[in-house]
Amino acid sequence: MRTSGVFPVLGGGSTVYVVGPRYVHNDSVVWTSLDGGTNFNGGVVNPDSYPSKSDPGDVLLSGGEFLIGASNAGLGFSTSPSGGGAGTHLEFADPGPGGVAGARMELDPSGNPLIAYWNLSSPVYQTFFYRYKGLGPKNVETNWEGPIAVGNGYETRLAGGPAGLFLVDQEYAGNTYPTALVVRKFAGTSFGPPQTIAADAGSELFDGGAAAQSFSGTHFDIAWPGKRSDGTRVMKLYSSTNGGASFTTSEIAHFGSAYSIRENAQLAVADNGGGWLTYSDEGGLKVADLNPIPRPRCRPRSRPTTRARKRRFPSRRGRSTSRCACRRAASSPSRASSPASAKRKRKGLSKSLGGKVKFKQVVFIYDGKKLTVKKKKPFRYLIDPGAMLPGSTHIVKTKVTAILTKKGKEKKIKRTLQGTIKAC
Repeated sequence: MRTSGVFPVLGGGSTVYVVGPRYVHNDSVVWTSLDGGTNFNGGVVNPDSYPSKSDPGDVLLSGGEFLIGASNAGLGFSTSPSGGGAGTHLEFADPGPGGVAGARMELDPSGNPLIAYWNLSSPVYQTFFYRYKGLGPKNVETNWEGPIAVGNGYETRLAGGPAGLFLVDQEYAGNTYPTALVVRKFAGTSFGPPQTIAADAGSELFDGGAAAQSFSGTHFDIAWPGKRSDGTRVMKLYSSTNGGASFTTSEIAHFGSAYSIRENAQLAVADNGGGWLTYSDEGGLKVADLNPIPRPRCRPRSRPTTRARKRRFPSRRGRSTSRCACRRAASSPSRASSPASAKRKRKGLSKSLGGKVKFKQVVFIYDGKKLTVKKKKPFRYLIDPGAMLPGSTHIVKTKVTAILTKKGKEKKIKRTLQGTIKAC
């Protein structure tokens, strides 16, 4: 029996349901287990319980009926009795310009269904929502409010529970496509002000994540694709234990190319912060727990060509943390090419040119990118190369402008000094 999707739904006690919406027949099939999922019946077909949409989004159990959200083309909603029988369905007349690209559904704090979605509108993508007002048949559009605009962005996600109802999406933040991860909390009839929890300019177009809330609301987590400074693609976890007021960040999984766009990642989180994440990329279906993965660490095996010594840097939480020596390198015009001091280099230039050399300006460049310009002493700059792949070599250049005084006459000279940083 072919369906457009299958959705496991927990009932009361040991009851487990599996709901399969069917686009072709505009109905749904419900399989029921009364022993915790060990055995299921043969399935019951509930007619008229699915809108004419190709992409089912979510199936929720509310009272004695399943609530089903769906999209493509347009936006739809339906009900399907958990005990069997005919359902109802609704197709929203005008969900906005551009066509619905993705939709998610959750229950608001009053137990009423709310559907958030985003449109492929132009010149910017837009996010909206519909909410059932709580009175009258759910398949009558006048009993719903919407479409209500949320913001400019895409990849809407919802997470509902005891801590409230949260909408997560990715918004533009001044870029040509959405890069800022934003959270809003539902406030009765609308969503509150946006809270930006991450701004990843390296994020890929249409790479969406997932959001979930634990059973008691003690954890509200968001898993979203991102990039490290070295280009490594990682799944980042933003976790809140205070109802979305603040978040901590960690990296919980690697993923490769061919990450499936839009509705890909799925997240479940427990009250103790544990949980599971599933997603797919070119390697197929992946499963990860929510424990942080180790960040790359490097230990110097030999003396690097630039000065690189172990230092202590303050962390964001106010503690001091010791970072690997080759993560940060202090570079000067001389140390970009050798461990000799700037004073010795100037003396060497003075001797070779037959005069006195005085530095006036130094431009610091790392891997072809200009970092800063120094026009007075000390002509030294602390380079933070970020995460470096083990074994990789990076080029440090300093373009020096100096004054050569020779036999009472001054002459401007320019020199380019170059060195390398080797990641161990």
